[in-house]
Amino acid sequence: MFKTNTIANKYFFVFFLMLLVGFCSTTFAQGNIKGKVTDSKGNGLPGVNIFLLNTTIGAASDFDGNYQIQSIPSGTYTLRASAVGYKTTEFSITISGIETLEQNISLAADVLQMENVVVTGTPGGSGIRKKDASFSITTISPRDMDRLSPPSTAAALDLVPGVWSESSGGVAGANIFVRGLPSSGDA
Repeated sequence: MFKTNTIANKYFFVFFLMLLVGFCSTTFAQGNIKGKVTDSKGNGLPGVNIFLLNTTIGAASDFDGNYQIQSIPSGTYTLRASAVGYKTTEFSITISGIETLEQNISLAADVLQMENVVVTGTPGGSGIRKKDASFSITTISPRDMDRLSPPSTAAALDLVPGVWSESSGGVAGANIFVRGLPSSGDA
């Protein structure tokens, strides 16, 4: 019948297996990025969002500012780092093979200056001087805003006595409440 050459079959099988392993390692090679996010003084920044634009790949820096993004397919990407109170920074990076790229990031402060925020309740909207008022008038100075550095307007309003805010997890916005006003929205 058929006489097979077992040595030739073995060589063919080994050659095919090596070709398959080589193809898989180059096609499915994925790299990593790691590094540290710091401010202008070299202090680690926690909670910084680091991600690759136009992908769902990213991470957040830990308490010391360290971050690591794993399993990134080979290619060229734009790495973006952003945090509240800091300027957003972008880098062009290239991942090739199964390497770990080290990319340290330094973010510069992005300070917004504000005027005083005054929350008052006046009958009929008439102007009443603070010392003549029969009710509380609270002023937050720009120096206080800079010193306390609230992360949002709602958090800034929490500094005012009789005013508080609630925000739902993951939902944009906050509900602001003022003592003495109905909370049902009927005011």
